[in-house]
Amino acid sequence: MPAGKRWRTRRRLGAGCFLLFGLLVAVRGGEAATVAIRAQVVLASNQGTGTDDRLGAVAKQLGEAFKYSRYELVASYAGTPQVAQAWQASLPGGRTLEVTPTAIAEGTAVLQVRVLGPKGEPLMNSSVRLPAGRTVFIGGPPQSPGVLIIALSTS
Repeated sequence: MPAGKRWRTRRRLGAGCFLLFGLLVAVRGGEAATVAIRAQVVLASNQGTGTDDRLGAVAKQLGEAFKYSRYELVASYAGTPQVAQAWQASLPGGRTLEVTPTAIAEGTAVLQVRVLGPKGEPLMNSSVRLPAGRTVFIGGPPQSPGVLIIALSTS
């Protein structure tokens, strides 16, 4: 085969490989990253004593982090939102928990966490870096007879 034809063949082959690589990157880039989220809504108070058995491993962590005498699981939610997609769960008192994953890197999710009031007004806004398998507590919204604590975890 003459040298000119080999060069054109290599050029076409190279261009074909480049286009194929670009197509693979575009298809792979189209896969949206997701984060598995679990939210346990806990009513913490000093009325009575005891810890709800349904809290599992979180129960010990609650007792170490907070000084209430009673922890009751009010609700448990799970979801798998995509990055930049808001995920919501209902809270007592007409409030809403909103979690938006903003990034995922090396097994750690960056989450924008908001608690919204009954009219959608932000009551709390925080950014959290949460490694997979770990739990963070969002605490403070008052709820008679105590406060709500949200145990937020990712996997």
